[in-house]
Amino acid sequence: MATDQIQNDKDAAPPPTSQVTPVRIAVVIPYFQRKLGLLRKAVQSVMNQRVDADVQVIIIDDSSPIPADSELKELSGDWASRVTVSRVPNGGVSRARNRGLDRVPAGVSFVAFLDSDDVWRPEHLDKALRALKSGGDFYFADFTRHDWTTSAFARCATFHPLEHSRLDENQGLFRFEGNFFEQVLRNNPIGTSTVVYRFERFPQLRFDEGLTISGEDILFWLDIVYKNEKVVFSEAIDCDYDAGVNICYDAKWGTEAGIQVSYNDILMLGIVLRRFQIPSNVQQRLREQKQTLSTVLVEQVLHRVRKGEWNSSRWLFRHFWHNWGICTRSMLEVLFGRLAKAVGLRAPSSKTPSA
Repeated sequence: MATDQIQNDKDAAPPPTSQVTPVRIAVVIPYFQRKLGLLRKAVQSVMNQRVDADVQVIIIDDSSPIPADSELKELSGDWASRVTVSRVPNGGVSRARNRGLDRVPAGVSFVAFLDSDDVWRPEHLDKALRALKSGGDFYFADFTRHDWTTSAFARCATFHPLEHSRLDENQGLFRFEGNFFEQVLRNNPIGTSTVVYRFERFPQLRFDEGLTISGEDILFWLDIVYKNEKVVFSEAIDCDYDAGVNICYDAKWGTEAGIQVSYNDILMLGIVLRRFQIPSNVQQRLREQKQTLSTVLVEQVLHRVRKGEWNSSRWLFRHFWHNWGICTRSMLEVLFGRLAKAVGLRAPSSKTPSA
């Protein structure tokens, strides 16, 4: 990839003998969309960044119905050499991001993630670098979605930016105080498209490709922050999420995607329990969460089977194979609940019975 070079005018003063090499940032964009123009807007938001850095863009076209190349025909100036596109067989977002990380050039200090239907506000990368240069390894910012009336931080009941240490008075940058690992597990405030992290410290870290539509991002964040609480963030909204292909967010209860999200989240929690040493009370909470998700999965599968969607039962078989204990308990709970409803059993009324 070619580095952006600013040509001096003939009459300009000669450059100083020693020049500071700009920080190198790679932006990884997994791409699969059915709507024209989204990728172009995302890449344009990278080009609009007001940041003193060498920014490279790595797009992984995950066999998108609208090819990435068709969206990027009119890249201006040197951006044509700073944006690379690789089209790969469809494998899901985890694999696409990993292929992007595999292509990060030597000498890159930081990696930023941007989904192809999201756009950054112009100061995003500059704020991220300011915060990370204070000693942070992991950065994120507030964001909003096209169908929300409030931001992500406002919707996260357990995350309050002003409770943390300020890095400055003007930029709204903070250092997270406390146990960020448990914060992510309890109530994740992170939007993937706001994340910038110190790639040079974690060059081998990759997303779990067994988690195809959910949970893969949370597990990646946990891998970075486990015993490494160098987390910084911005309270400002620095990213806007648009309405593109987002299987996880768009998944509704009782749909095939809804079942798959529950299945992926159960797998993710199982990996967390095996991979990390965490307090016993947190382990218990995660096991209870797995059990709840298991019951939700069983209910969704039975709902679809009753509608004649027998193909959905494969998720129940997969779940039983990996988690036969909690799956069996969930099936008994759901079947007993349906039986009780069928024979007219009701929970005792809270009202005082009449004489």
